Amino acid sequence: MDKSFFYFEVASYNSLILYFHGAKAASPKSPAHYNSNNSTAAPNKINQQAAGKVQLAYECLQASKLAGLTELVPSYSSLWLSYDALHFSQAEIQKQVSEILETSKASQQRKATKTLRIAVCYQLGEDWLSVCRQTGLTQEAIIKIHMQRIYKVYAIGFLPGFAYLGILDPRLHLKRLKTPRKHVPAGSVAIAGEQTAVYPLASPGGWHLIGKTTMKMFDPALPGLCPLEVGDSVQFFSISKKAFLHSISKKASLHSTSKKASFTI
Repeated sequence: MDKSFFYFEVASYNSLILYFHGAKAASPKSPAHYNSNNSTAAPNKINQQAAGKVQLAYECLQASKLAGLTELVPSYSSLWLSYDALHFSQAEIQKQVSEILETSKASQQRKATKTLRIAVCYQLGEDWLSVCRQTGLTQEAIIKIHMQRIYKVYAIGFLPGFAYLGILDPRLHLKRLKTPRKHVPAGSVAIAGEQTAVYPLASPGGWHLIGKTTMKMFDPALPGLCPLEVGDSVQFFSISKKAFLHSISKKASLHSTSKKASFTI
């Protein structure tokens, strides 16, 4: 990867942000910054070229198993790197990372990705009146449009398991709520800007809610705490309210059976 496509910015004494762009890197004085830990922050436009470079760099650095590199957090156009400050100086970590990326090949075998199908009960969306009014479309048309695309996971942040998915059909692009809700239920399927997502946990939020799913997006038992990784894909499909409630009942029954079994061991 050509070094002109990325640059470093110091985030703290033991962390750096590696910025990427579809073309030559812009000046560090005016980076196209995106904070993956904030659901209200997002780039004006998702740059797929930059996102591809972030994904390639993330995979290369993971594969390098560089000693002292403790954490990698990819987002749309940047990669957060945390490192052991006793192992590296800032200059040394930048040199090591740059050498790994410069010797990487764009054609190298990419990490296998998966497509996760998520069942959504669109009937349980809380914002249909406002979403229909703002888009000028019927609920049926919006549901059809939302299900037509396969969405890529560009970043995971804000909450554990909160996957930022794109790119949403332009007909469904809406600004975030002026006043975020204090409480969004876990499993809420939402849209905002070019993105769509599933809230993994109950939390505040400013996206438009168009459905609910029983898919568990945050699971402490999983290695990555989430069934998705950056680079994976998601496809939504519709289920009835009856099927949704049956799924909840079934999962509750399995959970109860599991708890009883643990007490008998």
